[in-house]
Amino acid sequence: MMKSNSKSEQKSRTNSDGWRYSPSEREVKPWGSVALLMENTASEVTGQRLIDVSWLAGLIDGEGCMRMGSSPSVTVESTCRTVIEECNRIISGGCSPVKRRTSLGRPVFRWRLHGDKAIKACITVAPFLKDKKEQAILLASIYNYPPNSAMRDAIIRRLKIMKKVSL
Repeated sequence: MMKSNSKSEQKSRTNSDGWRYSPSEREVKPWGSVALLMENTASEVTGQRLIDVSWLAGLIDGEGCMRMGSSPSVTVESTCRTVIEECNRIISGGCSPVKRRTSLGRPVFRWRLHGDKAIKACITVAPFLKDKKEQAILLASIYNYPPNSAMRDAIIRRLKIMKKVSL
């Protein structure tokens, strides 16, 4: 049997996924250090861990709804009760089952924030949002203008237009 003379060949090994890694490649974990930093860093607004806030932002981006009715609101609906309970653990709001069911008969659960809590949530998650960042910023700025003012009405119209846009 022929022995390899190359140091890189001697040190590399095949992992369970079938890829060959040298020890130096396996030691580099850029996302691990970021996740650890986020896990141990708290939000200045709510005091929550950034990893929880970023998770909630991703959920709001994908499944959430931000709107202005009689007061600002942020809502997430899911068929997974534990997801809704986790939203409530991160930022306390209201959790409830929804009367309707999915086409497969699964129950739907809702997490909802109103008023100042919704504004605070928008400010907290806005840095982590991608698709709904502008909605969060607009909703958070709604209280900067008096009721029935032209600016407030313009923000509400803009939010409604953003909801009607689809790809």
